[in-house]
Amino acid sequence: MSRAGVWVGGGLALLAVVAFLTLSSRQPEAVPFDVGSSAPDGYAAVARLVREQGVEVNSSTAERAAGLEGWGGSDVLFVPVPSYATTEQRAAFAGAARAGATLVYGEPYADGSEGVDQVAPDEPPTGIYLVDARTLADTPATPVDSDLCDMPDLVGLSEIDVAFAGPAAVTADNQSCFGDADLAYFQRSDLGDGSLVTLGSPYLWVNARLQPSKESNGPPLDNAATALRILSPGASELGADAPVARVTVIQARPSAGATTSGTQDPLQLLPVPVKLALVQLIAAFGIFIWWRSRRLGRPVPERMPVEIAGSELVVAVGDLLRRKGNPTRAAAELRAEARAQLGSRLGVPSSAPVQMLCALVAGRTGRDEATVRAALVDAHVADSESLVQLARTLDSLRTEVLDVPVPR
Repeated sequence: MSRAGVWVGGGLALLAVVAFLTLSSRQPEAVPFDVGSSAPDGYAAVARLVREQGVEVNSSTAERAAGLEGWGGSDVLFVPVPSYATTEQRAAFAGAARAGATLVYGEPYADGSEGVDQVAPDEPPTGIYLVDARTLADTPATPVDSDLCDMPDLVGLSEIDVAFAGPAAVTADNQSCFGDADLAYFQRSDLGDGSLVTLGSPYLWVNARLQPSKESNGPPLDNAATALRILSPGASELGADAPVARVTVIQARPSAGATTSGTQDPLQLLPVPVKLALVQLIAAFGIFIWWRSRRLGRPVPERMPVEIAGSELVVAVGDLLRRKGNPTRAAAELRAEARAQLGSRLGVPSSAPVQMLCALVAGRTGRDEATVRAALVDAHVADSESLVQLARTLDSLRTEVLDVPVPR
């Protein structure tokens, strides 16, 4: 098989593995505040408690609930995240309350509709910040008591956990609980024949915050009790005569055209299969880079050639040239080497005239400058005896200037 075929086959196999793992790991998209979810941010525990009171609990989209009619005093419409609904849908929810239903908002929200203005006029909507499951489960409780409470359904309750909630400004016509005269986590106002209840946060009723000190064997707080008394007041001691027949919880999905607020990590918005596929692709890319990267093995020892002193090399080359019967060329090699060594010791650059070097050598050795010039300046050498005499003269000059005898 060719190299290209191997690459194509490997790529197809990698894509097949990624596709198989992605399809096999598909999970339903997790939606916070779901009545059927047992996750830390789900409402399964509260929904079960309410159903045990004989109350029907349903889940609906904002679009479907906004189109329903026939709301009455036996209905509760719970909207965990009203900022996910459009202005028209929130107006329809307010209409259900005016018809006699109890409208419960999971966060303070102001849109100018009658009876829906639950925050200070100069403050923007609170919005929603989605909290990850690990943080919900691990964060200690922040208890708040109900010492100052004029909401009949919540009077007499003990502390609740408000770790992920924020109080809203209390208006003059509203009943409030779990707070003070200015800020409270629960508020109720009349709206037509029904009422509007707002919470400080939809996280007040999620599974993880009903007993936040469970790991340390701490007692549950009264978050679940507030849910029971608001969603099924017929089960409370101070509830209405007739029990609530139906609770409709709006799914926390942004409607088309809704102007949502709040923040969330972009990675949390990706579905689980997409996250797994990205992780697998990154892992596959890392394996490919590791496979194709350069691998340096153990160093291979290499035998180095025998080092020869420069002077010996010059002598050897001169000897070879002498044997070839060319004493003038051999003399040139010997003189060039001598000039380089002497110039290096005396600080004369190679580009300087030879006469300058000869003058310095004559001054250092005390010899006649003409004799030094005859030894260092290139000239014709007639025979081998003259070459030998020249080599001896250069050797003497090196010895006298460098004070280092040249080995033989």
